[in-house]
Amino acid sequence: MTVSLAHLRQFLARQPTAESPPQHRWQTFLAAHPALALIQALLADLPGFLLLLALPAGLALLALAWPADPFDPRQWPLPGAGLALSGIGLWLLPGLLRPQQKPRGLSLEHAMAPGLFGWISEAENQWGKPVVDRIVLRSGWRLRVVATPRRGLPWPPTRSLEIGLPLLLTLSAEQFRALLGREIGRAAHQHALLTGRLANLARIWDQYADHFRRHHQRLGQRLFTAVARFYRRAAQPVCRLDTLAADTGAIQFVNDRELAEVLAQEAVTRRFLRQRFWPKIRQLAGREDPPRHLPYASLSKVAAAGMDRAFLQQALDQALAEPDGPDMPGLATRLEHLGFRKPLPPRSPGRFAATEAIAPESLVAILHEFDRRWVRRQRKKG
Repeated sequence: MTVSLAHLRQFLARQPTAESPPQHRWQTFLAAHPALALIQALLADLPGFLLLLALPAGLALLALAWPADPFDPRQWPLPGAGLALSGIGLWLLPGLLRPQQKPRGLSLEHAMAPGLFGWISEAENQWGKPVVDRIVLRSGWRLRVVATPRRGLPWPPTRSLEIGLPLLLTLSAEQFRALLGREIGRAAHQHALLTGRLANLARIWDQYADHFRRHHQRLGQRLFTAVARFYRRAAQPVCRLDTLAADTGAIQFVNDRELAEVLAQEAVTRRFLRQRFWPKIRQLAGREDPPRHLPYASLSKVAAAGMDRAFLQQALDQALAEPDGPDMPGLATRLEHLGFRKPLPPRSPGRFAATEAIAPESLVAILHEFDRRWVRRQRKKG
């Protein structure tokens, strides 16, 4: 039986020339079976908890499996493991008993940002659970609640709400409040009982590794760095599930169409800052000494003027075309999960969240302080 060349080409065009890597196939399989993704993450967090509980676990093994004949080597595997765990636990104990460093940034008090504190209280009441212990302003594009272990075990933690100042300077009050309500709901674990805690463990193990590095304890740093890398890879499907679950849960705080527009606005604004604003600011800073174009004092004005309709549509198309990341679904996947193929083009906000969240006097001082720090960093870079 013969096959024509045209049929052969058509067949090869339909078939992949090489199989996808086993890891990619496994990740695809887990994405289709969420229960298995949860089991994988649960099993992957066991080494981390074994390190935290190494001393009591080792002592328990020694007490339960102490050999009847200490001179018989065949009776020593379990007691030997108990001795090893006890030794590791004793070595890690001083570091575990030290308090961990909380996320750094400009700490906000109620008098500085009464509007922001009101929004947080409203969101916490909406979700029925207080989750924010402190608020810090950072320079990057971020909005997240970071749970920092106090001593020993990860719970109970100190929860710090990290807010990137660029979000307050480029998003409207309604857009920022929608993202704030989503993040507080995520931290309250009201959207998903298990995936939120498992996704949060990826940050917890990183914090332990940084904690031991800061205190120059090499063994603890290496052990928890290995645990963090292993767990981060194993928990990638759970982190994707948690992001989608948080989007679904946020619909309780804002309707689905508004949330879709806010997610699109966030993606487009972040792209504007990365592609246009910060490269231009750094270019100007390289020509001026001292820099006259200060980023944070001018960010709102530049964003309002620079994000014209043509850029908004182009940036939205680019954001929708981005593929999913290993642990973070892309914008197209998140919108499709909410039931939208493509949202309306984002709009340039008229009144930014910073003017309603922060008191006027405090806002002026905050912008000055962030610009001063930025100028100092640029000078250190030469």
